[in-house]
Amino acid sequence: MSKKVFYGGQAVIEGVMMRAPDRWAVAVRRIDNSVSLYLRNQPALATISKWARWPIVRGNVALYESIALGWNALQISASMAMEDALPDKSTHETSRWMIVLTGLGAFVLAMGLFVLLPTYSVDWLGVGRKAGPVVNNVVEGGVRLAVILAYIIAIGFMRDIRRVFQYHGAEHATINCYEHGEPVTPDNVLRHSVLHPRCGTSFLLTVIVVKLVVNCFLGWPNPWLRGVLRIAVLPLVAALAYEVIYFAGRHRDSLFARAMAVPGMALESLTTRAFSRDQAEVAIHALSAVAPDVPLPADMKPPNLWQPTVEAQSEAAETLAPQSEQAEAERQSAPVGSSADQAEGTQPEPGIA
Repeated sequence: MSKKVFYGGQAVIEGVMMRAPDRWAVAVRRIDNSVSLYLRNQPALATISKWARWPIVRGNVALYESIALGWNALQISASMAMEDALPDKSTHETSRWMIVLTGLGAFVLAMGLFVLLPTYSVDWLGVGRKAGPVVNNVVEGGVRLAVILAYIIAIGFMRDIRRVFQYHGAEHATINCYEHGEPVTPDNVLRHSVLHPRCGTSFLLTVIVVKLVVNCFLGWPNPWLRGVLRIAVLPLVAALAYEVIYFAGRHRDSLFARAMAVPGMALESLTTRAFSRDQAEVAIHALSAVAPDVPLPADMKPPNLWQPTVEAQSEAAETLAPQSEQAEAERQSAPVGSSADQAEGTQPEPGIA
């Protein structure tokens, strides 16, 4: 018996990325109001490798894939934005290098701001060793949460980020519409909530709590060793946080799962905004490209296929061609459904963290 496939997504620059276990797509609203679509066949590791579904291991596999895929989706949307802003293609290569450098800078900033700053701030606040390792780690966790909240609220005042948050809401509402069994149309999507329990923002809160618990077992060593340990345990923290989400997904109606959803959804409300019909259409384009049971509404124009090369353009056109019944059956069968992490809705969506 085939399992229901749960789709995930992420907001990008003027668009939405949607992911299925075997493919992913990025839909972007262009400056001329048309929609460009990039589609790529790329099976998740969990669908083709048993080791990628092992407990503990699967958390880091899912995190790696989410980060890599999210980065690729952002680069694609940025490339489309550059085409609109910089018609001269000779400037695109320089701009791509700027994107890479910006990404590296963002990674360094994230390590410093969200990993190292909270632990060193405990020393600056004068809590001291006399308070004990548990108290120090609780204070560190509180500071980390405060820093993340302040960061999200601050960037939320930026116009471009607000647009991303709107597309984030459109992505969630589109998936909510689909999972409620309704026809995925702009009018139906507009009626659904911008919050979703599998959002990556909710996963972020779980990471903060798990990291606090893990850090308590490490004591409170000197600042240099503490900084190294905070970075070194990130893979373990991600793996354990994923297992918590996995368990909650398997027991969605339990008191534990419902209790977990409340703070996560509250944090998620900071990274989503009410969206327009145009933005809902973009999210529908992305979902329709990866979900064989989501037809494009008749009143929506087909997207323009976007690829970096002519050869890739032809490949994408073939991929988007109507699928045979056999191909659709294969996509709904065990190899796709066997990605239990996604099929059961326990893999966090790639989203804005």
